[in-house]
Amino acid sequence: MTKRGAVLVPVEQKPQPTALPSQKIVRILTQHNIGGNFDAEIIRLSEQLQLHGIRLIVESCNPSRLKTIASQPCHAWEFCCLLSIPVACQKYFLLKKDSTLVIGFTYFESHLRFLTPDLNGSTRPAANALLRQGFKHLVMFNKLSKTAGVAKCVQTFKSLSEKAQDTRCLSG
Repeated sequence: MTKRGAVLVPVEQKPQPTALPSQKIVRILTQHNIGGNFDAEIIRLSEQLQLHGIRLIVESCNPSRLKTIASQPCHAWEFCCLLSIPVACQKYFLLKKDSTLVIGFTYFESHLRFLTPDLNGSTRPAANALLRQGFKHLVMFNKLSKTAGVAKCVQTFKSLSEKAQDTRCLSG
């Protein structure tokens, strides 16, 4: 009797190149569950991002998960927001500094972008960034504070700018 049919020989599989995702991703990473009024804000943010073809992922992570995410290759289509992440875990993301934003407190020598609503908390990193750029003398003040001399400085600055405008009008 003769054998009929074909003999199948396994062929070595070549890995397929991974395609870029068709959608950009924004990740909000936190170490605690987000709840309360923040849920409504997240829904509204997600809807706005979807209008622009961007997917929002909100993830509550432990330190080992944060380290895993930070060690993954940096992609142009992914942006990470670290929401109230401890300083020790922020350091994991230094290699992804162009695609990472810290929302909340940053550490002293942080090179990560940050956003903080705390005026006192934001002036310290801003001052440190200016000092790293070589500035030697900095004077920072809050215009609304009752610190001695602030009102006089503001008044002097305004009068100098008015004189400069008057001079330009006369020479023009």
